[in-house]
Amino acid sequence: MFGLRDEPSGGVHAVVDAVTLDPSGHHSNAALAVRAAASERHLVRMFREERGITPATFVELTRLEAAKRLLPTTDASQETVARRVEFGSSKTARRTFRRQLAVSPGV
Repeated sequence: MFGLRDEPSGGVHAVVDAVTLDPSGHHSNAALAVRAAASERHLVRMFREERGITPATFVELTRLEAAKRLLPTTDASQETVARRVEFGSSKTARRTFRRQLAVSPGV
């Protein structure tokens, strides 16, 4: 998946699994650090070293992938899909799609 370099360490692996299994879950750096049994700063360092991105970026990209899978398979509005994957709003989802993919969610 995103930024994969080598097999992640136990803490990073636990975070990757948690986020991948539940993209819409509560994934603040503090919550992820608890899951990884590390401080927030150490988690960010481990993630950057092992994945090449921050935990927050990983969460965002995972939610983006979930939205990309959900949008073409549902009659739900973009706002509903954005809330389901925890983007917060369709505005945030649109910004993320444009920044990461250079397209809008409807494309």
